[in-house]
Amino acid sequence: MTTINSWEIPSNAADDYGVRIRGYVIPPVTGDYVFYLTSDDHSGLYLSTDESPENRRRIAYVDSWREPRKWVTWKLETTSSPIRLEAGKRYYVETLYKEGTGNDYLGVNWLMPGLKPPERDTPGIPGEYLAPLP
Repeated sequence: MTTINSWEIPSNAADDYGVRIRGYVIPPVTGDYVFYLTSDDHSGLYLSTDESPENRRRIAYVDSWREPRKWVTWKLETTSSPIRLEAGKRYYVETLYKEGTGNDYLGVNWLMPGLKPPERDTPGIPGEYLAPLP
């Protein structure tokens, strides 16, 4: 098991592999959050209504390659609908990723209440808002 400092994996690590990242996201303020997913190649982003993996549902997906850290795109499926989260509460999250050949990358970012969407080339959700599974 590896702990990550932001919700991203390194670019151009290998070919023909899969990754599952799971743990908890802990929002700093209560409000509506929008999640952004980008990857090269296929990926899915899942969020639970609480700490339980059984309550997760897919909130975004990528069906072909996307550029690293290009958070806001014209592809609606790479962006979640607004989701109400409570400050300090842990929510189970999971990303599934399948790399084919060529470049590889996976990242998740969010729009926090009252802020602007993440700018291109900013890192994924910072580790301070993430927690590993026990």
